[in-house]
Parts: sequence; structure tokens; C-alpha cells
Amino acid sequence: VMPALTNPRNFMSFGSKAYFVAVSSDLTPALYSFTPARVAQGTASLVKAFNTSKWIDVWGLTADNGSMFFKVGEQCSGGFVNSVVRSDGTLEGTVDLRGIDRCAGFTVIDTSTTVVSKEPGIVPTGSRKPSITLWSIIFLGVLPMMLLASFILIRKKCPGMFLNNFYGFGLAVILVYIIAENEHGESIITFLKWFITIYTSLAYLTISLASLLVHPLPKLVEEMKDWIMVFAGVPFFVMMHIDLQIPVTDDAWRWILYNVVIVVQMLISIIVGRTLPMVLGAICTFVTSWKISYEIVVAIFGDNNMSSFQVLVLLGFMALQGIGIIVGAIVYASKRAKIEDVAEARFCGVLESSLLRSVREEPLPLATHHLITASVPWRVGLPTVFGMLRQSNSTTPESSHQLGGSFLGESACAIWRASLLRPWMLLRVVLPSGIDDSGIA
Repeated sequence: VMPALTNPRNFMSFGSKAYFVAVSSDLTPALYSFTPARVAQGTASLVKAFNTSKWIDVWGLTADNGSMFFKVGEQCSGGFVNSVVRSDGTLEGTVDLRGIDRCAGFTVIDTSTTVVSKEPGIVPTGSRKPSITLWSIIFLGVLPMMLLASFILIRKKCPGMFLNNFYGFGLAVILVYIIAENEHGESIITFLKWFITIYTSLAYLTISLASLLVHPLPKLVEEMKDWIMVFAGVPFFVMMHIDLQIPVTDDAWRWILYNVVIVVQMLISIIVGRTLPMVLGAICTFVTSWKISYEIVVAIFGDNNMSSFQVLVLLGFMALQGIGIIVGAIVYASKRAKIEDVAEARFCGVLESSLLRSVREEPLPLATHHLITASVPWRVGLPTVFGMLRQSNSTTPESSHQLGGSFLGESACAIWRASLLRPWMLLRVVLPSGIDDSGIA
């Protein structure tokens, strides 16, 4: 087509001609027409061009009631104005319905914060923050959803409602921050990074402490673990890489902290009895193995150009480390019981030694009141422990201390075994009077 046109669109028959919108070689959007006779010649006639310094787009060509209509977009100072043009197919008959100067009804108070339009239909780029809309979302959307989810969670024992409450509360906090923020949005990214990291970390910490201190957990909370691990664990996994700038950073302290978090994730997996944190931790170990391999290759070759041979060497080191990681996992899985028995024996030894030191430092009647138990019911050998401790009152002071500490340690270890090998204990104070064998469950 002559002249040379690009992006032709909105072809429409009107009267004895066809009209369309296109962009000329000098990037000027315009309305063109052609007749059947000129189709064979490949030429089109210009109807009206729109200067690119004022108009940035032309679209939506249509016909109605004997006239053509199309839209134009004008970039005014501080805002973008849409307008409608009516045309009869001639230059003289093509008229903007808003008048000659579309920006005349556009008043800019502060282009960086607030733009006020005198005319309806003008959409400014710097419009005021929709605070009323945001509050409406919170009170009419988020809070009712959380209340309903909480009701279903408690009454119907549906663990999936954790998702609604967890994300609902997070969304409410973010919306409140947006409402309260006085700046122009530059700080929202920083806020989101900190908030999501802390929020997901608190979810991890809460369920870990609950698993440590309460055994057995209520069935509903136990079922909620699956949801927490996915919808809190995965965002935490993503944010730890964003916050620490892994794997692009060269700062040693970031990588050290990254590996500390890896260990914490794996411990959380053991504590809560779920696999996903361990899988995420394993993924992180492979990221660390890449960093180690990369630094080794740079140290060997003296540069980081990463030629094909250097990449092969890097992959080789990663493969060796990957084999080590897999072998370690297999060994742990095959000897898990033995490893836990060793850990149990060491813990009980340390616990008994600590108790012996404790009873030597204070009178026996007070020492016998400090029994270390797990967060399971008092059901593991405590009648025997109390009977032996009462018997110890008739012996010499030194033997009483030894016997009391020994049985306290043995009792704590027995309770620990009963609590699924969880070496985390609470100190409980037992009243010295009114306790006999029949009064202990």
C-alpha cells in the first residue's frame, strides 16, 4: 500500500469507500480510505492525520446513523485523555466532539501526587488513592471471609480454612499499609519483602513450638500442618532467596546465613513431621553446592568467564556434592533408629547429670518437686518415681541426692521416649503434699 503504512486495522465500509486506521512511515496515526478502483493500484488516501506530539493512538472505527466514529488518545500534561471523533469521510467533516483543545479541561494540581479533572470521562494518571475502596475490601470482603472460614474451621473441623485466615489476615495488613502510606509507592516493595518474610517465619515458628510443647497435638491442628507447610513454607522459601539475593550475591555473610536457614528448615521438618520443609532444604543444599563448585572453578582457573570446559568442571563438582547429599540421606534413612537411640542416650546422660547437680545444690524436699516431663500426660512410671523418692528420705543425704537425681533422670528419659523421641522438655512444679500413688494418673 502506498504510502507505506504499518499496523492497519479497523477496516470498515462506509458509503462508496472503505476506511481503516494505520500508522504512516513517520509514526503518525491517521484515518485512511480507498476505493475499489484504487485497490488494484495499492494506494490509499489520507483522510486525517493526528500529530504524534499531541495524539498517541487512534482506534475503534465504527459507523452509526450515517457517520463514522472512532477514538483518539491524547497525552496531556500529567494525564491521558480519551476523546471521540465523528467523521463523514472527509477532512473537513472529521470533528473531535470534545473540541479543539482536549487538554483545556484538565487541571494539574501536583503531577506527582494528585490530578483533578474538571470534565467527566478524563482518566488522570495520578488519581487519588482509593482509600474508601480499600477499606471496603477489608470490611466487606476480607473480614467476612475470615469470620466464615473461622466458623467452618472450628465447627466443621476443616483444616483447609487455614488458607483463608492466613492469607486473609496478610491481605488485610497489606491493604492497611497501602492506605496509611503517604509516599508514592516506592516503599511498598520493601514492606512486602519484610512482611512476607516475617509473617511466614511466624507461621513456621508457631507450628514448630506447638509440635514441641504439645503432644499429641489436637487432630485438627495436626491436619493443618499440611496446609501450613505449603502455604507458609513455600512463600518463606521464595522470600529467603529474594531477601538474601541468592544465588546472585557474592557476600559471604548472605551465604552463611542462607545455610543457617537451610538447617533450620530441615529441623522444622523433623519437628513437625512433614516432608516439604526437608525437600525445600534439600533444594537449597543444591544451590549451595553450585556456589561451592563455582568458587572452586574460579579458584582453579583464575577467572569467571565460564568457558565450556569450566562449565563441565563446575557440573562435575556439583555432581560429586549431589552424590554426597544423596548418600547422606540414604544412610540417615537406613540407620535412623540407631541415630535417634544414640541421641536419646546422650540426652538422658546430660539430663541426669544436670539433675544430680541440681539436687546437690538444694535440699532434697524442694528438689523432688522439680520433675522434668515432656508435654505428654503424666503416665510414664511416675508412681514408681514418687515411691522411690519417698524411700530416699530414709537414706543418707548423699544417697538421697544420688537416688533422687537418678530417678528424676530416668523418669524424664522414659517420658521422652514416650513422646516420640522429642528431646524438648518443660519444667513443671509438683506440690509436695497430698500426692500418693493413687493420685497420679
